[in-house]
Amino acid sequence: MKTIYLDKNGDLYLEDTFNGTQDKVDTIKYYLDCPLRLEVGVRFESLFNHIIMEYKLMDIIFSETMGPHNLESFIEEWEKPFNTTNNGLDIDFIRFRKVLEYIEIDKNNGFVDIRVDIDGVGENNGVDYSLEFMSLTEMKKYPITIDNIIHVKENLINNDKEVSYIGGDCIISLFEVIGTLLYEITCYGAPNERDIAKQKLIETIDNKNLINVLELQMDEAVRVENYEEAANIRNLIDKYKQIGK
Repeated sequence: MKTIYLDKNGDLYLEDTFNGTQDKVDTIKYYLDCPLRLEVGVRFESLFNHIIMEYKLMDIIFSETMGPHNLESFIEEWEKPFNTTNNGLDIDFIRFRKVLEYIEIDKNNGFVDIRVDIDGVGENNGVDYSLEFMSLTEMKKYPITIDNIIHVKENLINNDKEVSYIGGDCIISLFEVIGTLLYEITCYGAPNERDIAKQKLIETIDNKNLINVLELQMDEAVRVENYEEAANIRNLIDKYKQIGK
């Protein structure tokens, strides 16, 4: 299978991995099933420019992914100038990676979820940030990476009913990257709906003292040596603190 390659200039190439050739292409629409490879240093802006260029087709293909929302409603926000304002999040880059996780329905039933996740990675503090409240103009500036190592959640490794392994190389297609991204940015609807939801969350944090509750839960998790849960709660605390700024 050929690979679609995006370089730092925002140019697309179709790569033949067998003979090493590269042919420049002008659109993503014919190559959605191709594995995606990124040049080191590619920024979010370069990828999303190609997505927004085909927004009408993306609205059709990913209509189920985005639910009642659509990519067209983000065009005005995307066309705004580059936002260099510090958003309070210590993000170094945006990462796509394949995740395997055991989802428990009840004590006797569950399933293995195989998906591609997107998050903002803080290398210095070890925090992974969700991006659903971030505007597209803020996301433009971040480098993007594809992690080709499968991330296996601890609850899958420890599940005696499942075959477990530490990790392995994988490929992530352009289709998977776009679907994951569109699901994330439309989670709360169009930009105005997203901002309203963000404000409501800020008010909830202020009114119900949610952070204090989470800090108590984190202390308890540490006390019983459930360090994975403590780390997850710490990430939530960091996320809500930054949202409230």
